[in-house]
Amino acid sequence: MKKILIVDDEPLMLKFASRALQNRYDIILASSGSEAVSLFEQEKPDMILSDLMMPVMSGYELYDIIRKKSSADIPFIFMTANESEEDKNIGFEKGAVDYIKKPFKADLLLGSVEKIFNETASENNTSSLDMEAEKNKLPEWLFDEAAIDVKKGLNNCGSAEAYLEALDIFLANISDNSAEIDKFFSTNNITDYTIRVHALKSTSKLIGAEQLSQTAKALEDAGHNNDLDFIKREHETFLRDYKHFQKYSLSDNSDSKKEKLSSEMMNDACATLLEYAALEDYTSAEVIMKQLTDYEITPSDRKLIMSIKKAMFRLDWDEMKRIITARTS
Repeated sequence: MKKILIVDDEPLMLKFASRALQNRYDIILASSGSEAVSLFEQEKPDMILSDLMMPVMSGYELYDIIRKKSSADIPFIFMTANESEEDKNIGFEKGAVDYIKKPFKADLLLGSVEKIFNETASENNTSSLDMEAEKNKLPEWLFDEAAIDVKKGLNNCGSAEAYLEALDIFLANISDNSAEIDKFFSTNNITDYTIRVHALKSTSKLIGAEQLSQTAKALEDAGHNNDLDFIKREHETFLRDYKHFQKYSLSDNSDSKKEKLSSEMMNDACATLLEYAALEDYTSAEVIMKQLTDYEITPSDRKLIMSIKKAMFRLDWDEMKRIITARTS
């Protein structure tokens, strides 16, 4: 099975790209350019998919480093929310084999990868999505939320299951992301501010939060143009609209039919998660996290699970181990 290294500083896009390809390829995830360089040397992937605009090391810089480290002509695909033809041309001039605009549909990403590997395209066509059947699998609050276009979110993700996973990651990261964006604004760090709103432009569009995505794009453009007046004028409203979604959660354990999660079961889950964190095994850790949702969970355990999940989404294995160890010590 061919290996694909996916690089993105945004957990939701990492997960979405991984989900689109994981049934046919061995997926390796990296949340930064420096981590990608290290994993490249360890894993020797057959292809690299990289976000273009990332903190510290851009996708272009990662490409240059990889090319210097390897004599093999490894296919390199840029994934970006940038709409500039200039960026696209630069990518192709450097030698990238494709340039995919985010948010992308899962079947389009898979089709591009299969084409590059000269494989027969799989029958994974989201155009045949039974919209009404998929809608019935979603929580009611989604249809009452005017700021989310459920149909667009479903179409972007390809299924209710994928949509719920995307929403879960989106909601779990609001607190940390908003705090980080506000910190960059307060310290006048416009470069990193622009990178963070750029990432939010893609993730909010993916789940169907069109207005939030448009505002993020406007702030990103203002950052590139050094239009500080616009940023100062729109920042507070933007954060308020983003934090608006914090009131929602997919971890509703009010269903009395669920079996209660015992302390022994929680201990076992934490021990297993600690092992997977040490191995940096995202896929196996995700299985355990999903299993926990089948149980009625106490508020304290739910808070712990959310903390673990946030660290896992960010591929912050050290933080994940710290959280679990602190509970068991």
